[in-house]
Amino acid sequence: MLWAALILFQPLPAHEKARFHVLVDTDGDPGDLRALCMMLADQEFEVIAISAVAGEQAPEVTLTNVRSLLQQFGHEGIPLAGESVNEAVELILHETELEPMPVDIVALGPLTNIAAAVSRMPTIAGEINTLFWAGPEINSEGFSKNKNTEELDEGENTREVDKVKGSGIDTEVISAGKATIADPALFLYQLRTSTSPYSNAVLELSLSEMEQEGDKGGTVWIGGESIPLYMVHPDYFARRHRDGLYGEAVLSPGAPAGTAILEILNSEKEDKSIIFSRFPSDPSLLEPDVAAIASEVIQKYGPKEWRIVALTNEFHEHLGIYSILGAKMGLRAREYFHVGLDELTILSFAGLTPPLSCMNDGLQVSTGATLGHGTIQVDQESVFPGAKFSFKDRQIMVTVREEIRNKIGDEVQYGVRTYGFETEEYWDYIRSLALKYWLEYSRYDLFLIE
Repeated sequence: MLWAALILFQPLPAHEKARFHVLVDTDGDPGDLRALCMMLADQEFEVIAISAVAGEQAPEVTLTNVRSLLQQFGHEGIPLAGESVNEAVELILHETELEPMPVDIVALGPLTNIAAAVSRMPTIAGEINTLFWAGPEINSEGFSKNKNTEELDEGENTREVDKVKGSGIDTEVISAGKATIADPALFLYQLRTSTSPYSNAVLELSLSEMEQEGDKGGTVWIGGESIPLYMVHPDYFARRHRDGLYGEAVLSPGAPAGTAILEILNSEKEDKSIIFSRFPSDPSLLEPDVAAIASEVIQKYGPKEWRIVALTNEFHEHLGIYSILGAKMGLRAREYFHVGLDELTILSFAGLTPPLSCMNDGLQVSTGATLGHGTIQVDQESVFPGAKFSFKDRQIMVTVREEIRNKIGDEVQYGVRTYGFETEEYWDYIRSLALKYWLEYSRYDLFLIE
């Protein structure tokens, strides 16, 4: 009877999921793109799709700019559409239906796409947790800088607003009001010196906007960034109601917005551990040869990869080349889809014969797709260093590049000829090779993704 009870009462997921599963609808202005960078950077958010809407610029321009950002960050697998309203609606409906978690919509432009989606399928309202809509930001002369402000009153798009109002979707209007970054010079300096690629992108977007607006005073406005800021730090906002139709939250002028934005943009965070409060990286705790490269590895690839590869080697019980490649491959696949642990299913083609099969250990540690969870399988017929990763209705094949495979083969054969197979000297040599591949090869250069 005990086994039956264990089957009936499944344990909770081993790893924490993202708190917000968001579909972003944007017309691509700089504030929107900065908000998108924040949501892509923070593990609190899983961006499930991005749709473009006509507004500040043409949707095709928005799609080009957003696609460039996603490629820059390695998140090419996030669905993107919107050259027409019909395309955007198809994406919104499809991804909302596929997502098993409650969906939040972050609307950074006009509500054209959202209203059209509600018209096409009124029941979608029941699948949306909250619609967060960008409200006005007010410049120093007291005029609104926000393209959506008209719609809240009597603008040309009031029909779309009324359609969303009548749908029953819980809607929050989030606004920066008159708030700006308190110390813009320090904020820009901290963006410039950050190791986070998301911070660097926000810096470029901020400087470009300041140049376009001829802002010689160095003011850093808060636009679409107010939405992810509100979702993570609602206590920084004062709440009020607009005509009883919408809840509205306005950023308090004294809130430490700059510090909070920088914190959200810090993508160099480890996956949350089950046992460790912080994963060890102190050189005094490491074997001498690992200690010699630890700081450089963390600086180049971040603490998340450090943790994954270190755990893989402990699990694997020796430093191996293919186990490390498997760890880097799994993390790269997670980045591609922009998902956390326990989100992917895997078909590995590494077989069950070492050394190639060692890749399976790295795949399990890096993705949480384990034999125990039943989310990884091994193909024993077509054996090569690659794996098929599945997320929802999408799949990618990731393989170790041919030139890397050939290099590994040549170097391992050199070790066999020089030291003999499985001698102590051979394993020392393999360990040194593994350390070299860990340090010298980026997960963005090792693999072919199809």
